[in-house]
Amino acid sequence: MGEVSLHIIEEIENIAKEYMTDVKGTNLTKADLMIAENLIMFGYLRAKNEIEKNFSNELNSKREEVCNN
Repeated sequence: MGEVSLHIIEEIENIAKEYMTDVKGTNLTKADLMIAENLIMFGYLRAKNEIEKNFSNELNSKREEVCNN
């Protein structure tokens, strides 16, 4: 699906901790954080993949348009 920078991983960890703290309070287990991190990472990678796929499709369409003209 693609690479993820260390900065993105750190941000996902921060978002997961903030989200789970809002949901469960401050008494979080490592499992709570891992589940939240995995869900956020999955969503991030899926969105990134869609953006890359759409960008690639747009480039291919433009190439075809140029070749046909």
